[in-house]
Amino acid sequence: MLIDFSLRNWRSFGEKAGFSLLPSGERRFAWTLPAFASAPRRLLPIALFYGANASGKSNLLSGLHFLAHLVICGREVGEETGVDTYQLDPDKISEPILFSVLFRTHEHVYQYEMVLTKKEILKERLLRISGKKEIVLFDRNRGRMEFHQSVWTQRADFVFEGTQDNTPFITSAYRQRIDFVAEPYLWFKNSLVFIDANQCYEDADIFENNSSFQERLSEYLARYDTGIHKIVSRESIFRNDEFFDSILKDMVSSTDKRFVQVRKTSDTISVRKLYFVRKDRLGNNVFFDVKNESAGIKRLLDLLQILVNIEVNENDEQVYIVDEIDRSLHVHLLSAILSDYLGMCSARTRVQLVASTQAPILMNRDLLRCDEIWLTEKKAACSTLYSLAECKSSVLTKSLPVDRIMEKLYREGRLGGVPKIVIPPLPVYKKLED
Repeated sequence: MLIDFSLRNWRSFGEKAGFSLLPSGERRFAWTLPAFASAPRRLLPIALFYGANASGKSNLLSGLHFLAHLVICGREVGEETGVDTYQLDPDKISEPILFSVLFRTHEHVYQYEMVLTKKEILKERLLRISGKKEIVLFDRNRGRMEFHQSVWTQRADFVFEGTQDNTPFITSAYRQRIDFVAEPYLWFKNSLVFIDANQCYEDADIFENNSSFQERLSEYLARYDTGIHKIVSRESIFRNDEFFDSILKDMVSSTDKRFVQVRKTSDTISVRKLYFVRKDRLGNNVFFDVKNESAGIKRLLDLLQILVNIEVNENDEQVYIVDEIDRSLHVHLLSAILSDYLGMCSARTRVQLVASTQAPILMNRDLLRCDEIWLTEKKAACSTLYSLAECKSSVLTKSLPVDRIMEKLYREGRLGGVPKIVIPPLPVYKKLED
């Protein structure tokens, strides 16, 4: 689970900024917080980011996405790292970028830090934290490496010597089966699930007819007033030869690839496509190709798969990171999704949702805690980040009960995180021109 993430000199974030999923002293919805036997004993199950357009919401989430991708995939020989530095200060363009992430996996707590430029990784450090005890498992600094004595081997030294300047050591070490990096590496690879504004989420179980995953997904679609009775897949079998390969290419290219599943054997090609089933006025089933549905229904399908995956795979440790979670969705649908998600959370769950949004309706004291809401804002052309819990303690007074009217205060700009635009009023009455 994600505990804390911070960055510096990344895109619109010239100075260091970050967010935490450690709870404040607020008692509201305490039952939704995952609990652990060791510190940190509680974590928040959700974090929502608000802010004006171009305030830094997407840049914040993209920083974590970039770090995860770099850790998982590394870089090819001679390839640049791919970082985007802050461009509005000439002094910072050539400065290195900092990423730092604190997380828990399999009851162990790790902190992973990286400092890098466009050309190379300057520093890289992995810590394992047990209570107040911190062990620096490895510390890479400008071509030199120090290992903790408990994990050092000659083979680890050898792997570091072969690690390129543009590639994380944790990546090379995992590929060479160095055991002590496996757990943190797999957290980046398996636990972080990114769904940005132009990327969709797809669970392979959605294609399995009569599976618990598909049946539960159908129940949600019916319950959310979509008019959809159920979702099913239909299968076509082709011979595996060049003629049918060409037909297959035409079929796949003419539809949305995430709604098609292709399986090949030595003799055949199986193509499964997703369909929504609706009832006509006589009660008969009518099949609709999912690719022809509206953008809102497709977005709903993405988010509902997250809910069903949490239900079906109760023991999974996953952090779903969704940019523009409200894209193409009615606000009431979005409220229902978050309510259903938080209703699943408990001391035993190990799932989190981190998302950006522009929907003030979610600033609801009957849905979220103040420490689960964050705001991004531009100050001196640089993105900043702060939580609503900070507003509650410093910006507001006892005469302004933020728990009760936080949506109204946000709309009025009292909490920040909104565009600073002066809108002249339209005249109620105006003389008609000839």
